[in-house]
Amino acid sequence: MQTLHTFFSLKPVAFAITAVLLTGCGGGGGSTPPLSTKTTNVQMSGAVVDGYLVNSIACLDLSLDGYCQLATEPAATTDSNGQYSFAVTETQQAHANYKTAPIIVVDGYDSDTGKRYAGKLFAPQSLAKTTTTESTNSI
Repeated sequence: MQTLHTFFSLKPVAFAITAVLLTGCGGGGGSTPPLSTKTTNVQMSGAVVDGYLVNSIACLDLSLDGYCQLATEPAATTDSNGQYSFAVTETQQAHANYKTAPIIVVDGYDSDTGKRYAGKLFAPQSLAKTTTTESTNSI
């Protein structure tokens, strides 16, 4: 006498054997590498004005430590009009703090007074102009 329990137990076993056989024979072909990759490019820009702050470092503080980590955080030096622009890599975009990280500005000099700027400015990244584009790179 065959029970309902045995009937249902045999189906997964038969399915598993079929799956192993198909896997063993390669499934009918190899995988082909993608012909292109899509990249999301993010550029953040703005101006730092207390008089224009020139030769200051503006960065996106991903580590939330209040310092510009130039090796790992996007950064740029301000120009004579206090303007900066930096690219944010896909790795940096994937950082847990990317959406909340502030922009920090340090060093440089005040174009109005000619004096060194010794302070530190913090601003939410919503004040920066953010441009996002996607590009496709053929392999």
